[in-house]
Amino acid sequence: GMKKEDKEAFDKDFPLRAAYLEIIEALNESSKMTLREVLRPPADKLKAAIFEEQVPLGMATFKLERTLELVKAAVKKRDQETSKRWQANFDFAHARLLARLVYLIEYNYTLARIRADDLPELAMGQTGWRVGAAKKINSETKTKNYAKETKTILTRVMNDYPDTPWAILAQRENEFALGVQWRAKSD
Repeated sequence: GMKKEDKEAFDKDFPLRAAYLEIIEALNESSKMTLREVLRPPADKLKAAIFEEQVPLGMATFKLERTLELVKAAVKKRDQETSKRWQANFDFAHARLLARLVYLIEYNYTLARIRADDLPELAMGQTGWRVGAAKKINSETKTKNYAKETKTILTRVMNDYPDTPWAILAQRENEFALGVQWRAKSD
């Protein structure tokens, strides 16, 4: 990496680029987490295990929210960045950071539903539950705001950088539902 004084100078001169690099690092770290995608009954036997699984999720969310604070500070200095390309990089990464936060908070909420005995009923022949995307955000208001902001930034990227790879990526990201829920499944 950079020497400490070089890094501080870089952060000061290029706040957007510095924040972008922080986002990428945070996203890479958070993607190393393995998340349970399937659940088999009896779910109440899993409560202790689920609680254990929620600990690293909480930590990852906390780290991403710390990165988001940095990003908010960088947004205020957005005009300092003269390169359109870096502005687009930053905007798209900002949206991805928010989307990842929504996913982790929503996912954690769905794990909490198991502990609260709040899972969809299983019909005949259904063998458990699978985690899937949901249009609706089920967790707290903060998450709904993150989701709204994600969409706002992605729309801005599509409008501000038309006919660029960022616009294409933003359009693709914008089609994903950000909520998470358990669905009954058959094997």
